[in-house]
Amino acid sequence: MSTSSNEVMFPSANTFLINSNPIFLITRKGEREILVFDAKMEVKTSDPKKNEGGNRHVGVDVKYWEAKATSKLLGCDIGFRITDLGDNSKVTALQLNKDFPSKLEFNMEYEVMVNGEVIKSGLSGSAEGQINSFPPKPNDMFRVAGKSMTLGEDTTVDVVACAC
Repeated sequence: MSTSSNEVMFPSANTFLINSNPIFLITRKGEREILVFDAKMEVKTSDPKKNEGGNRHVGVDVKYWEAKATSKLLGCDIGFRITDLGDNSKVTALQLNKDFPSKLEFNMEYEVMVNGEVIKSGLSGSAEGQINSFPPKPNDMFRVAGKSMTLGEDTTVDVVACAC
């Protein structure tokens, strides 16, 4: 089986539309629900460069990201939307002279919506995970590190993973 060079190397600067399915665990009063969101993202990347350690990386500017799902446990629609992507968001090769696997690092501000209305804003967080291609291929799955978020007194939301 042959592999084309664009599958094993970072692409040149470009704009990419990425569909993904972030997976979250919702807990309310001891009951749990796995919620799979539908997400749309538009990103603009820089040309690949080498960092101080010699590993290649691409800068990532997320122009748009929104995720939506319907929770049966909570009886409402839930959404997340990036309001500002912080500095230093990038994808960095984990090895010299090889672009993949790579580490994805996003620093961002976001808001949470319930039934289309913003209920929390000005939140900050980061997403990190290992990816094996960029943009991720359909059916790629990667872990995302994130904080537990509290919605109200008795509801928590925890990120589990992301699938493309």
